[in-house]
Amino acid sequence: MGLTMTMKLMMGFRYDKEANVYVGFCPALKIYSQGKSQDESQEALKSAVTLFLKYCLEKDILGNALKERGLTEMAIAPEKEPTEFIIIEKEKQFDCAASFDIPIHFRGDVQCQPCVA
Repeated sequence: MGLTMTMKLMMGFRYDKEANVYVGFCPALKIYSQGKSQDESQEALKSAVTLFLKYCLEKDILGNALKERGLTEMAIAPEKEPTEFIIIEKEKQFDCAASFDIPIHFRGDVQCQPCVA
């Protein structure tokens, strides 16, 4: 039996002419990735984020890793997704930004007990 939690993360993408690749960035986790196409860049970034979260969970350091990146507990989820444009450096803005759902799967031996009224 297990549990799946989904994180909705904003990610930005731009084409880097010097490197001839598409660069993806997840500002919440400060993770970059790249690909030969925008689709490849998106998949690579989603994979990098998933691997980061999985590693942190396995090492029992996820809470500290998120705090180090400036993320804190939020009592109520926002009603609207942020629409701000992602900026990495002063003149290096991203061509597009999108939110992605990143599933996190937990395994466990927890058995649900029937409710007794």
